[in-house]
Amino acid sequence: MKEVEYWGLVAIVGTKQIKVRAVLRRVGDGNITFWSVMPYSKIKDGKQRMFMEGIEDE
Repeated sequence: MKEVEYWGLVAIVGTKQIKVRAVLRRVGDGNITFWSVMPYSKIKDGKQRMFMEGIEDE
């Protein structure tokens, strides 16, 4: 058995300001690899409401 670690990263991308989540994975002491990318939330009718104000860089 090996330990498996997952990381979820959230970003706002593109000119349409869509929020997406990327998942990274590492098995044991190996390299961190890209696992998947998906919309952060369910997109209804092809539109996703985003906040345009109050987003600060961390």
